[in-house]
Amino acid sequence: MEDRIENILLSREAKELNITTDSLLSFRILQSKISYSLEQFIDKNGLKSGVVRSEQPFRLIPLDTKEGQDVLADTYKMYVRNEYLKELKQKYRVKIHLKPPLTPTLDMSGLVSNSRGNTKSDRSIWIISDFSCSACRENHKGLERVFNELQDDFHFKYVSYSADINPEIKFVACSAKQGKFGQAYNLLFESASNGEMNWDKLGSQIKIDTAACQACMNTFDEKPFINNIARLQELNIVSTPTVVIDDRIYYGQLTLTAIEKYIEDTKK
Repeated sequence: MEDRIENILLSREAKELNITTDSLLSFRILQSKISYSLEQFIDKNGLKSGVVRSEQPFRLIPLDTKEGQDVLADTYKMYVRNEYLKELKQKYRVKIHLKPPLTPTLDMSGLVSNSRGNTKSDRSIWIISDFSCSACRENHKGLERVFNELQDDFHFKYVSYSADINPEIKFVACSAKQGKFGQAYNLLFESASNGEMNWDKLGSQIKIDTAACQACMNTFDEKPFINNIARLQELNIVSTPTVVIDDRIYYGQLTLTAIEKYIEDTKK
């Protein structure tokens, strides 16, 4: 129904201007590029490392390829179309009371997580990731954009999901005990993964007590991690990265624009 209403609105505007809907959208894209350039769109949504298709959200397509440029153009066109339709709905006072069905609510209790953002908020965004997961690494910048934009309104909760308890998990958990979770988390995702890490050197970069961190890693309590894995499997969360917004799994693109639209469409 919503698609039909949107097509009617576009047709009505195009008819008033005596042009086709394709010409109308092309004109809006040219207008948008003046105030919100393609480069700004790429920067805001963390797309410098590549873009993804909605049907293949974990496959990153480099921008320096023809496929990447085509997907980027389609993504930007869809953004302009959605923003323009918001204007038209306000202009014609359109209200749509039907919404697509939401994914089931999950009981996220029992999971041990690291927090960032507004810890007092009743709205939450869970990010389940794995430091050895290439899709997690590729999508990290985009998800960090989401955090930077929404941190005042949402309680961000981070959980590691991995086949084993690797040193990266221990390093981040031990850094968190010194109040440096965010710094350690970002550092590992942004560092080149090229084999054995120098934990003292990494610890020095985020200004933690490296001796205390090493001692913590050597005596790491594995039970909370093991319990987390079991709990995630109970919730049927078995892949990374997985994003859970307000206790519902989010299946869309891992970009700021897509996630903001999802949040707007599913407001409580």
